[in-house]
Amino acid sequence: VQVYVDGSRYKGGISAAAVLYEGTRVIAVRRCYLGKLTKYTVHNGGSIGVIMGLHLLLSFTRRLRGPTIIGCDNQAVLRGLTNQKLHSGHYLLDSIHDLEECLHAKQDTLARRAEQAIAIRNGEEWTPRRRGVVDLQLHWVPGHKDFEPNERADCKAKKAAEKLTSPMKDLPVCLRKVLPFSVAALRQENTAKLKRTWTKRWRKSPRNRHFGATDKSTPSTKFLKLIDPYSCKQVSIITQFRTNHVPLNQTLFRIGRVESPACPHCGGITIETIHQFILDCPHHEHACHMLCRKLGRKAGEIPFLLGDSTGIKEFLSFVHTTKHLKL
Repeated sequence: VQVYVDGSRYKGGISAAAVLYEGTRVIAVRRCYLGKLTKYTVHNGGSIGVIMGLHLLLSFTRRLRGPTIIGCDNQAVLRGLTNQKLHSGHYLLDSIHDLEECLHAKQDTLARRAEQAIAIRNGEEWTPRRRGVVDLQLHWVPGHKDFEPNERADCKAKKAAEKLTSPMKDLPVCLRKVLPFSVAALRQENTAKLKRTWTKRWRKSPRNRHFGATDKSTPSTKFLKLIDPYSCKQVSIITQFRTNHVPLNQTLFRIGRVESPACPHCGGITIETIHQFILDCPHHEHACHMLCRKLGRKAGEIPFLLGDSTGIKEFLSFVHTTKHLKL
C-alpha cells in the first residue's frame, strides 16, 4: 500500500492532494484547497497532503502488511517531522503525529481482535498500542521527474487549486474548517507590500533621476551584490557618483561651498561635472587613457562604469589614480 501526496502553488492559491495506491491500482483520491497564496505556503500544502494520506490509510478496514509508504516531494515537510522546535505551521505537523498514532492504534486493534474480545469479556481495560505496529515509511520523491504516481498527485493538487475540494465528509476533521493563516505567508505578503510601496516612493523621488539613469532595476538587490566586494569608502564613492552628490565643483557650488562651479584645471570655462571629471578634464588625461585602454568604448558610458561589476572595478582604479578623492 502506498500513498503519494503533493502540495501545490497554482493560480494564486495553495492546495494539496493525496492518492492512495494498492499495488498499481488507484484506490482513492483526496483534494483540499487551503486558500490564497498570500495566506498559506507550499509547506502548509505539503503538510496537508501528508495529513490526507494518513487519513486515507485510516480508512482501511483490513491489516496493512509489509511496508506502507507515503511519498512526498517536499523535503521541508519531511525534515520538519523530526524537528520538535516551534515554527510556523507546527500544528499541522502535530496533526500528522496524532494521525500516525491513530493508524498504529487501529491496526493494532485489527491485529489483536481476539485479545481485545477477551479483555472486554473479562471486564479488563483494553489499550491499543500507538507505536511500532505498522511499518510506516515516509519517502522523499523527486518532483516533476515523470514518476507517474507523483505526477498524478501533482495533477490532483492543481485541480484542487481550482477550488475543487473533496466533499467535507471525506476529509479529516481538522480540514473541515478554515485553517489558521500562515505567519510565514503573512510576513512574505507584508514584505512584498512594503517593497511595492518603497518602489513607488522611490520612482517619485528626485534622487531616482540620477540613480535610475545608472541602474534601471533600482530599487533591487542588484546594487547590494555589486558593492559586496568593496570597502565602505569605495562604496561611498560609488554611491556619491550614482546619486550626483559627489564633491565636484558643480555640486559644491550648488550647496555654497565654492565660489564657482568651473573645473579648476580647465581655465574656468568648463563646469566640473561627473562626465567632465571622468572623460574630458585634461588634468586626468593619463588616468582616462588607462581607463579607455582597459574598457574600450565602454569607458565613455557612465551607466556602465557605475552599474557593471567590471566597470566599477576600473572606475575605482581611475578615481584612485586621479587622487581627487580619497579611497
